[in-house]
Amino acid sequence: AFTSIGSGSDQYEHFISRPLLFEPAEHRIIDSSKAEIPPAAADESALSRIRTTGTIRVGFTKDQLPWVFRNSGNELVGFDVEMMHKFALELGATLEFHLVDYDKISDLLRTGHIDLMIGGMTITTTGMKDMTFTAPYMEETLAFIVEDHRREDFNTDEAVRKQKNLRIGIEDNEYYVEKLQGYLPDAEIVLLDSPREFFRREKGDLDAMLLSAETGSSWCLIYPEYTVAVPHPKIRTVPMAFAVRFGDMEMAEFLSTWIELKKNDRTIENLFDYWIGGKKVRAGSKRWSVIRNVLGWVD
Repeated sequence: AFTSIGSGSDQYEHFISRPLLFEPAEHRIIDSSKAEIPPAAADESALSRIRTTGTIRVGFTKDQLPWVFRNSGNELVGFDVEMMHKFALELGATLEFHLVDYDKISDLLRTGHIDLMIGGMTITTTGMKDMTFTAPYMEETLAFIVEDHRREDFNTDEAVRKQKNLRIGIEDNEYYVEKLQGYLPDAEIVLLDSPREFFRREKGDLDAMLLSAETGSSWCLIYPEYTVAVPHPKIRTVPMAFAVRFGDMEMAEFLSTWIELKKNDRTIENLFDYWIGGKKVRAGSKRWSVIRNVLGWVD
């Protein structure tokens, strides 16, 4: 079940000032529109390129809370950012985070300008035509973001379907537009460039925005007059993954196996608790190990 990170100005400050939970790898951040990066050969695996160069080039886009964003100290942080730091450290590689335009993702992957894409990427049929996804590392819960006083209007399927002349905002994604049309065939769908656009519109212009509960929870910290409503009982989930160049199965399979390892050692669980559950981390906690936590040979 989904649990929100909380609400109120103190919760917002706590969230937006959060540093990385784990140790960062050596890294730098690049605006890809200004960078001169030679494309790789079309048939070269990103994994092969990483082994040769010792650098992992990671693409991200703006406004992808809580997966990748800049905190109040202007540091690039978030769930997916943490995962990439872990990945780089375990490979002994450095990181380049490339800010990219959403509509150029598949081209940048295809030409090798970036090795993989992060930022709350969901596996969709449309996306699978242009890029290859890893195994999912998490599932998101679809929800509506609404003004706080309208929570009851969107808490159940029955309540949502009873309403007439609904105007629903949604990011421009063919897959999700299709799902929303199937769920609310009579609603007017308004395409948005970013979740931020929904919150900056005049109050009442849109009745709600379709977004994941996990992502919406973070945005509602910034705009506390809004809340997350998950319509019951038909909770819908969508898988989240990293994206690589279309057909690059070597990189996809390598990352998929690594994701399974991070599930097993509770890295993903801990990051969920920290970035989405809002839990504090005990200072000075020891690293998990088989010797300590399973065999109990040391304290």
